[in-house]
Amino acid sequence: MKVAVGVDIGGTKTNVGLIREDGEIIDLLTFSTSYSQPVKLKEDILDYIEKIINKNEQTVCGIGMATAGRVDFQKKKVVYATDNLVDWAQVPIVKETAEKFQLPVFLDNDVNAALNCELHSGDFSEKQMVIFLTMGTGLGGAVACRGELVRGSTGSVGELGHMILYPQGRDCNCGKQGCAEQYVSGTAYRRKLKEAFQKEKVSPEQGLLGTEVIAQNIRQKNQPYYDVFLSMISDLVYLLESLKNCLDYEVCIIGGGFSDYGALILNNIKEKFAKYNHKYSSRPEFVISQEKNRAGVLGAGLMALEEIEN
Repeated sequence: MKVAVGVDIGGTKTNVGLIREDGEIIDLLTFSTSYSQPVKLKEDILDYIEKIINKNEQTVCGIGMATAGRVDFQKKKVVYATDNLVDWAQVPIVKETAEKFQLPVFLDNDVNAALNCELHSGDFSEKQMVIFLTMGTGLGGAVACRGELVRGSTGSVGELGHMILYPQGRDCNCGKQGCAEQYVSGTAYRRKLKEAFQKEKVSPEQGLLGTEVIAQNIRQKNQPYYDVFLSMISDLVYLLESLKNCLDYEVCIIGGGFSDYGALILNNIKEKFAKYNHKYSSRPEFVISQEKNRAGVLGAGLMALEEIEN
């Protein structure tokens, strides 16, 4: 059975996995992304690919990479990245990886890879229109039509985080104002939480903003954690309703760190969406990604195997 290396490069962490063609992860390594040091990030990626290959007695036939940012799939290059990955578009990561390992290397957007993973399972491959939305450090998206990824003329289909949600709103690191990512993402949540602490004159010490502390307080519906969470979901639903009118999607898959809230986030999305959904429009299905934070690395490896096969 063929095996490929999958690499999922996010703004906070990077996963490197050994992926079998049946969708099984043989091994998985994770490291913190040096998001402001592009050269170090490249060196870390090459180092971890080498580690996982040497650690396992498997013949690797190719490498698939998934990265945040806008990707030209055909040219195998990052054409644009925000400060979530500083100067990442300047790094010839595919060229250097191919030269080091003497293997075919493929590159795609990270959310495209995650959606590719979900399509591989077969559950959504027959749907007319599916979107994947990931809420992590930023807000990303991907679109599939009849089981095939839609990339567009410049690889920018699915850049949902940079759709304008509030005109003349918060400055975004893409250079625009009011982008959805500035209201719906892990980064946006922490900023809103800090603002809530300041309003209540509570000092936002590190512990109060820690990932586990936030998760525990949201699940227990403690204030102001839960109110900020609900506010973010409201902003998300505005975006989802606009996308429904634009794409008429049947299924929306939720991934990224916020997918860990499972039923809590889904129930709130469904409840709020019902208030806005047009009465003549069918109500879409909202589901949590089956592989959650592993979807990107799995999809990247499967992409490589599919491209080699073709």
